[in-house]
Amino acid sequence: MRYSNDFRYSYSKPNRIKTIFIRLLVTVLVFLMFFMLATNVYAGAETPASAPDLNAATRGSAWLLPSDGVYIEALQLQSNVNINISGMIARAKVNQHFRNTSSLWAEGIYVFPLPENAAVDHFKIIIDGRIIEGQIEEKEQARKTYETAKRNGQRTGLIEQQRPNIFTTKLANIAPGAEMAVEIEYQQTLEYRDGQYSLRYPLVVGERYITASKQGIADPQYDTGVYTQSSTTSNQLNPTSISVNLDTGISVTNIVSSSHDVSISPQLDNRYTVSLQDEHVPADRDFLLTWTPVLGKLPKATVFNQKQNGYEYSLVTVYPPKNELYNQLDIPREVVFILDVSGSMSGTSIEQAKLALSLALDRLKPSDKFNIIWFNNMAKKIFFDSNFASNQNIQYAQKFLSALNADGGTEMMPALQLAFSTPVQPEFLRQLVFITDGNVSNERDLFAYIKTNLGENRLFTVGIGSAPNSFFMKKAAKAGRGTFTFISNIREVGQKTAALFKKLETPALTDIRLAVIGDDIEIYHDPIPDLYIGEPVTVLLRGKNIFNSITMNGNIGTQPWQHKVSLNRGSDNDGVRLAWAREKIGSLSADYHDESNGNLKDHLRLQIIEESIKHHLLSQFTSLVAVDVTPVNQSGELHAERIKNNLPFGWTRPAKTNQPSASQIHFPQTAAGSYRHVILAMMFIGLAIVIRRLRFIL
Repeated sequence: MRYSNDFRYSYSKPNRIKTIFIRLLVTVLVFLMFFMLATNVYAGAETPASAPDLNAATRGSAWLLPSDGVYIEALQLQSNVNINISGMIARAKVNQHFRNTSSLWAEGIYVFPLPENAAVDHFKIIIDGRIIEGQIEEKEQARKTYETAKRNGQRTGLIEQQRPNIFTTKLANIAPGAEMAVEIEYQQTLEYRDGQYSLRYPLVVGERYITASKQGIADPQYDTGVYTQSSTTSNQLNPTSISVNLDTGISVTNIVSSSHDVSISPQLDNRYTVSLQDEHVPADRDFLLTWTPVLGKLPKATVFNQKQNGYEYSLVTVYPPKNELYNQLDIPREVVFILDVSGSMSGTSIEQAKLALSLALDRLKPSDKFNIIWFNNMAKKIFFDSNFASNQNIQYAQKFLSALNADGGTEMMPALQLAFSTPVQPEFLRQLVFITDGNVSNERDLFAYIKTNLGENRLFTVGIGSAPNSFFMKKAAKAGRGTFTFISNIREVGQKTAALFKKLETPALTDIRLAVIGDDIEIYHDPIPDLYIGEPVTVLLRGKNIFNSITMNGNIGTQPWQHKVSLNRGSDNDGVRLAWAREKIGSLSADYHDESNGNLKDHLRLQIIEESIKHHLLSQFTSLVAVDVTPVNQSGELHAERIKNNLPFGWTRPAKTNQPSASQIHFPQTAAGSYRHVILAMMFIGLAIVIRRLRFIL
């Protein structure tokens, strides 16, 4: 619209003052509108007056913003771990303390790790001195029991196995200001390797990369409705105390924790008490304790027995002969290194991995062949075919290795396919060395591929970082007839890498067979894995009317080997039965995951449930649920609070950039503030309409 000159210059002085006043008013209103919009949009990032001071939360508090817009502090969690060790069996009691610091009735949900071979058999809730015992039930029934009790206002708790090494705790109807304690008991069989016993207690669950082919697809075998979530602001969450009572029955030396500073107190009769120097530590890395038995002459075998319900259970540990008893066979090897350079390996993990691989390359003989496969979203190898370990090829590989950075996703399958695609040459011993943190979600597909395609390969896994997925790493090595090595500290890389490759260079005891005379004999695991110097093999068996000795057969290179083990029936070792039951359930679970026939799968599921209930053990199909019979929450209102894990030590969060950096971990990003964006757009449209109309008035 055009205006005439008469109209434009017909303003009087009062009109001009009115115009200036209106424009000034519009400017002030626009300023106020932008101020209010900014306050609303950034309320999640800045601390509003109604919210607590997040920067002052020095003890790692998590916060919940319910739909009513009122901030409340999340449930506090503290864990106390006490482990008693007798011989090769560790019995652990874990106390987790929940405190509702809000004025609302609450439900706490927490994801926590345990050793992958943990046999969980007891669960209690302790409220005001009252103990409520958990009962083993089929998983779906246990969930129904829990949900019914929760709706009825009863205090109730539930423990579920998400994976063999990952569990969830749920507690419902925690009163405002109240505390509840959960007590979990489990046992595990310890490892003996390279002349040392080791105990590892995991304290943190790393966030898992979802492989591209599985994103958006739930895996029913692992689905519990609970996902892992790490704190983004504090690494002081979940304070934990740990104490260990060590009783091996023989003299020990070199009691060391490479993960934490510990205090060691000698007791009577070769017993020791080990505790953290700090009363509590953040749960951001696994606790590792090792000790060396003073054996003098290494025994060939040890046996622990337990009798119950007419059955005899035996734990047989077979130690390898001394080095000089081996016929050293100079067999040329083909070593294929598979290196994980994905985002989850960023930080100290990739530096540990590269150092381990560099040291391994230096140990190769000129008669050996080697190749390096590296992977993230894709998989590639440095040589088309494995090349001899000449000085020139080693120097090229070292230079290539130094240039690698960690970035991208963790797609393991293409790397394994690339490694297994080359046929094994008869004159070479093929060894695959897989260096990774193992934090992936598609374990089932990977296990099935290894089992189907292994052939004459041997697969060894090296776990890198403060919190590797030891369940995947150990099972992959077992399926690959190899071993698992865990490196948590960069100071350990040289020592542990040297021990691993010294072992690989030594001919193994292969094709081990166990001859047992008796009735109703069940042996786990069968087939028995290969034996390597410094790493014994443990076998669990159950039967009736077992003969006084067991015969073991195998091959050292091409030479036959035989050894008889006499059963020691003079002692009854509590825990051998549960160790056997845990191994049987684990074997049935592996068969279940690998089975594609629906009817056979259902049969295996029923077997797992039957064995779990018979031995009162947690499994993927059974849970422990505890219910207080007295209702306490009459209101029916309940606020769910997800208690976050710590970010594993050494992991870093990705910066917000358009292009990913090689040093970043890549986690899924969620949609941000779409509701606020709509309101913002509508307000701007309204403002534009007002300004346009003012043009005609002014």
